Amino acid sequence: MMFFKVSEYANDAPFANNAIGRSLSTSEIDFVITESLINAGKAEWADEKHNGVFVWILSPQQLADDLFKWAQSTGESSPVFTLEEIDVGDETRGQSFHGQGRELLVRLVSQLEGQVCVTTYYLICIHESRNG
Repeated sequence: MMFFKVSEYANDAPFANNAIGRSLSTSEIDFVITESLINAGKAEWADEKHNGVFVWILSPQQLADDLFKWAQSTGESSPVFTLEEIDVGDETRGQSFHGQGRELLVRLVSQLEGQVCVTTYYLICIHESRNG
């Protein structure tokens, strides 16, 4: 997955050609992205204002499937993993979802919750500092 912020690339190729002084407007870029990537299922807008787009190398469903298959392959009957372990842990090195970031992993786990028996636990750590 790649995060693409439209405003950062609006003045660069392929949206602008400085040699001939032409460029696409933001609305034209939105249209190009929508027509070519989003409608093909290869991307989705990051927010309602179309400030950025997530471009998928593999679909979110494929990544979720890969995550589930990996979890099953650990051999544990009820494996428990932290997002950090899944994101950057040595155990996931080489997996399609490794290093993709917590935001995507939360989405993948949420997607799996609706499809298979996956439970998400939230842990809140409160560090209290007391002075003498």
